[in-house]
Parts: sequence; structure tokens; C-alpha cells
Amino acid sequence: PENSETTRVPSAITGLSLKVFGLGTAGCNLADHLSGVGLSGAEFFAMDSDAQSLSRCGIENRTLIGEQTTGGLG
Repeated sequence: PENSETTRVPSAITGLSLKVFGLGTAGCNLADHLSGVGLSGAEFFAMDSDAQSLSRCGIENRTLIGEQTTGGLG
């Protein structure tokens, strides 16, 4: 029986790269959580129009979007 904690990747797709984009506060929270659970080989990116929310995100690749429109206030 397969352990429910184990995720097996078929050998045919092991050469793929995974990029996770978190958009908005909820997306950034999810991407931040996924980066902390040890998803090996994945790159994480966060984009938000809320500067405060984005600053709390632990992902290194962060982009503030819509700054001229929202002033960083979401």
C-alpha cells in the first residue's frame, strides 16, 4: 500500500521544472506555505498589489503590481 504522505513523480517527468506563482494575498499565502513544506526543485514567485501583504510573504521573488494605481494599498 502506498503511504498517503508520499508523492511519487513518474520518471518520464522528472526533468520538468515547477514554477509556483502566488497572485494576490491568498495566492501568496498558499505559495508561501508550499515553499515551506519542502516541494523540491520548485521556484516560487509572489505578486500582489498590497505592499503590506507582500512584505509578510516569505518568498524571495516578490513583485508589487499596480503600484501607480493602488499606491501599494491593494
